[in-house]
Amino acid sequence: MRSRIAAILIGLLAAGGCSDFPKDNAETLKQLRAGREMKVGVAHNPPWVVVSDGRIDGVEPALVTQWAQSLGTKARVITGPADALVEALYKRELDVLVMGLTDATPHSGKLALSQPYLEVKTHIGVAPGQTPPADWTGQRITVDPERLDLVAQVRELEAEPVPLNGNGTQAPIMAGYDFELERRGLKPTEDELSTERRVMAVIPGESALLLSLDQFLQAQDKEGLKDKAMEALR
Repeated sequence: MRSRIAAILIGLLAAGGCSDFPKDNAETLKQLRAGREMKVGVAHNPPWVVVSDGRIDGVEPALVTQWAQSLGTKARVITGPADALVEALYKRELDVLVMGLTDATPHSGKLALSQPYLEVKTHIGVAPGQTPPADWTGQRITVDPERLDLVAQVRELEAEPVPLNGNGTQAPIMAGYDFELERRGLKPTEDELSTERRVMAVIPGESALLLSLDQFLQAQDKEGLKDKAMEALR
């Protein structure tokens, strides 16, 4: 419902009679449309952002590249630690930040966050026909070790996180996104670990830039985004 209301508001603003509303404090959107490169801060946070051996992949880098192209420019990616990139965006050294943010980010005071472009839930999944235990204490639960939030959620259950291996062997019990578990042939249990509303960020005060990003993100196919996330998880 929240995303639907946000989409309606975005549409109303875009269709408003005032061509110069909303405005950017520094005319960032106007500069990008004139051809200036879009400076994009990127931090590793799979599957939303994957930075590995000089390769940048994942859902959000692909999205921001497409958005830049739709504005008639191209994205120049700058990698680094998440905290340093947040400061760089706040100081207007970047235009956009993609690092697998959610709307619950502790950095919200320094960033202008988009509306959530995708809501995903994390659960524990089990093999079809397997009865989930009444208590997860001491249970060995497979999890991607790079996804630190998910590892922490498994530990909160007093279960034992087991690193996901890359040999294609199917895990009997695994923690992950609902769509991820289903595509791996597992059945999500009723034990929800979290609900995540994925967002991106732009320079604070650049309202036209933020509206443009929101319009682009809300037009995306949600199932297609999940498919892209699965590609990054393989």
